[in-house]
Amino acid sequence: MTIGCSNSGKSTFAKKLKEACPDIIHLERDMLRTAMTQELKPVFDMLDDKSQNTIIYNTFELLVKESFATNKSLLLANCNGLVDRREVMKKITPEAKYIMVYLDVDEDILRSRTKKAEEENKESFMKREEYQSIIEHQIQHFKPPTPDEADHFFTIQNNKNTDAVIAKIKSLITIAS
Repeated sequence: MTIGCSNSGKSTFAKKLKEACPDIIHLERDMLRTAMTQELKPVFDMLDDKSQNTIIYNTFELLVKESFATNKSLLLANCNGLVDRREVMKKITPEAKYIMVYLDVDEDILRSRTKKAEEENKESFMKREEYQSIIEHQIQHFKPPTPDEADHFFTIQNNKNTDAVIAKIKSLITIAS
């Protein structure tokens, strides 16, 4: 499970880990949101935000359960900035061994990445003000994970030790297989 604010590098880390460990099943709520809001746009346009989020969350939860049943390693790339939300994800598959990767990125870097993402994604599913508001909310309310929340815990500080963490996770996954 990857933990970090939006634009902290969770998706980038997940792609690198997937390249190193191709048998991993990679799930992200953002991927699901993008697919659903694009492919089911007429339906989603009729729904309020709460209903959209409920559908996305329930679908994601089902995908996690079904993917876990395959006995393959599962990579969840999410924000999960609140402890109770991380606990909910762990309750979906309580028998799983959790490797948690916290992407700890300085606030100034997050804001800079957010501005760049806004410029690159002008056709985004979210209005600029909403996106900035979400980022600021995450920065203010984000609760960093602690090592006791996982069986194995890693921190990546400003993307500096990514390759070393991937190598350690790859060895853990190989041992578990």
